[in-house]
Amino acid sequence: MCFFHFAKSIYRWIINNGLRTEYVANGRFRNDIRLLVSIAFVPPSLIVSTFDELRPTLSENARLVADYVEATYIRGNTNGALVFHPQF
Repeated sequence: MCFFHFAKSIYRWIINNGLRTEYVANGRFRNDIRLLVSIAFVPPSLIVSTFDELRPTLSENARLVADYVEATYIRGNTNGALVFHPQF
């Protein structure tokens, strides 16, 4: 998946889960989302450790988005299945 579609999928998740107003009105939340999206630029071998360092610094609603990112792109869902694998 390319960066554009990665960012778009996160923004679509935000809209579908009722967080669009928060994204528009709250600068901290918007910045936290940008930090999550920037994980696309981290080398694949460092994605998990970088995500683990970033997650505690996020606002409460951004952690909800981080849960989606983690399940879809980083660690997988409850059975460990990833939707998209990180690739170079």
